[in-house]
Amino acid sequence: MRTVQGLDFIETMDICSIFGNALDNAIEGVEKLADPQQRLIRVAVYTQNVFLIIRVENYCTAQLSVVDGEYRTTKHDKDMHGYGIKSIRYTAEKYGGSVSADCSDNWFHLSVLLPLPEKA
Repeated sequence: MRTVQGLDFIETMDICSIFGNALDNAIEGVEKLADPQQRLIRVAVYTQNVFLIIRVENYCTAQLSVVDGEYRTTKHDKDMHGYGIKSIRYTAEKYGGSVSADCSDNWFHLSVLLPLPEKA
């Protein structure tokens, strides 16, 4: 395990919001899978050029639901869920970043792209 340089510009609560919600969603996603061999989660944090990139990926069998540009929860009580991805997006936008998600080849990919602050 390596320490990622560059997280120091993000407030602790914002780091918790991004990773907590992303990992919670990934864990919930793989818990539903019948085959324990498919219960896989990958996490990567790295810098590329002038960006900090956070990727959380999990194996999935369901398709991603997007309505009017918003990701929709697949849970039955929709009014009580769906706030995690919104919280991640809000936090990313706070730092001038963005969030993207897609599901392809049975993998759900969540990417958070944050511009690194300019060095003084």
